[in-house]
Amino acid sequence: MPSFILASASPRRIALLQAAGFDFQIEHPAIEESRSKFFSPSELTLFNAFQKAAAVANQHPEEFVLAADTVVALEDRGFGTVYL
Repeated sequence: MPSFILASASPRRIALLQAAGFDFQIEHPAIEESRSKFFSPSELTLFNAFQKAAAVANQHPEEFVLAADTVVALEDRGFGTVYL
């Protein structure tokens, strides 16, 4: 049995965890990531990671769930499609 569920389909996160020798299951969370301009980049990252973890944990309440999010920023300015 896997030791935890990765709430992500990120190829890089999967590769990092596999290279570190972790045994885990992958489940892509069924959420739409927030892109609100009302959050700072760090708040947005935490909010989206929490949403991903909660979505997967609701489906697997007895399992450990790992989730993460990435935002590219310089100081308090997000780049890319972060803010719509």
